[in-house]
Amino acid sequence: MKTKKWQVVTISSLAVIVVEVVLFFLLTLPAMRTNSLFKALESGDATEARDIYGKLSSGKQSKVREKLGDFGTYQVNEYINGKLEYDKLSKQLEAASKLDKKKCPEIMEEYIGKASSVELVNIFETASKDYLVNEDYYSDTFEDCSDRFSEIYYSMDNSDMADDELEACIQSKQDAFDAGDLEIDEYKAYANAGTYLFSYGTEAYDIASDMSDKAYYIGVYQEDLDEAQEYYDNEEYFECIEYCDDELEWSFYSDEDETGYKAKFQTLRDDAYETGKTYYLDKAESLINSGDTYGGEEILTKMDEVYGDDVDTSAVWALTRAAWMTAYVDFMGDWESHIRADVVSGVKVGNYDDPSTVNVDDYLPYDIYLYDFDDNGVPEMMLRTYDYRYYIYTYDGSNVVFTGLLSLVSLTEKPRLLAEPISMPENMVQGYELLEFANNAWTVVEYYITDGVTYEVNGESVSMETAEEMHNRFEDMQTSEYIDYDSIDNYEDFIYSYGQ
Repeated sequence: MKTKKWQVVTISSLAVIVVEVVLFFLLTLPAMRTNSLFKALESGDATEARDIYGKLSSGKQSKVREKLGDFGTYQVNEYINGKLEYDKLSKQLEAASKLDKKKCPEIMEEYIGKASSVELVNIFETASKDYLVNEDYYSDTFEDCSDRFSEIYYSMDNSDMADDELEACIQSKQDAFDAGDLEIDEYKAYANAGTYLFSYGTEAYDIASDMSDKAYYIGVYQEDLDEAQEYYDNEEYFECIEYCDDELEWSFYSDEDETGYKAKFQTLRDDAYETGKTYYLDKAESLINSGDTYGGEEILTKMDEVYGDDVDTSAVWALTRAAWMTAYVDFMGDWESHIRADVVSGVKVGNYDDPSTVNVDDYLPYDIYLYDFDDNGVPEMMLRTYDYRYYIYTYDGSNVVFTGLLSLVSLTEKPRLLAEPISMPENMVQGYELLEFANNAWTVVEYYITDGVTYEVNGESVSMETAEEMHNRFEDMQTSEYIDYDSIDNYEDFIYSYGQ
């Protein structure tokens, strides 16, 4: 028999008893309870109720069936209001369903389904709260919930109603989390309990599974974000920026991020980037002013790498650079023009080192060296050609000064060096000279030259033995000291990094 429209109840309205039902149970039911059939239904005695029902006339049976909807509505509301245990309610509804095998199951199906659905939602809530505390599928409470959930769910003739209610319940948790009304630990508990309890393939299971995945990544991202935040809180902004950049590049593969953490990492990264601009510039300046030039330069180098043209570090860099550094860098900005002018400037070393005899096009330098010959704190700058000829410059406190073009053989004890004369008479084929650097100029201490037959030492003709003796003495003076150098193309970094 088709139920009346006012008998149709949804889970959300089960707590509201329609006026007709109220009147029925306040006025009619007390009189009907004298009828042993409904007493048997209330006690869940299906056998007795069915026996009594079978003795009624068809007309009275019809009237009983008409009241079964009211009976189901009332008893389900009693259960929802906490006045009736589910197990007792289940027996009552099953007893009513068995009054008439052909007609009553259809009448009671809706109420049995609603009662089962509400109980399944309640079990899910209990299991989720237990998981929140224990994070364990095998606690006594959770296992009891799992067994009971399966028993009820898989005994239902039609589980669609339960699936709909479970879907609405788990979706409400997702909505609450998105609205900020559910903490992540609670969200995770609902998600994991749902994936364990719900039937695979249902919408409720799919939502819970998505939530579980989301909760997992939120946990991972939160740990990473905490680590990045720790860098920020410790004023380690470079490390924070780098950490966030790695996270943004490797953890998020698209612009869509349901966890919201991509935006959090980006916000933290942007904040660290902006805060670091002034923080690091001030820190570098402070270190330099306190005497820690190296520490300041390290920060400035990193700033140039991270910020590029976004931050002008030139003023603070200037604090780290000695006057000679700036002078050398400026000179090297147009080094070729300077060399061409210097070789004809009249700067000569002794009798046999005349730069004007050299064709610059044949002797263009490609390496740059810095070496402090006179230990005055200002290194000389040497520009080396392919055959080890050196254009040597110094800084006199105001200007870059050309000191000569020498064919360096070896360093000796400062402030000296050994060289081969570059402009000997045509008949001379070999020679050595010991040079000393002082007062921004080279002086020939002693030398010898030879054509293989005659020998000249310090301007005088000598025997081969005397020249050989000097030669051997020069050889003994040579050192294996290493001088750092770089390509002439890298002159700026090379000059500014001197002493580091």
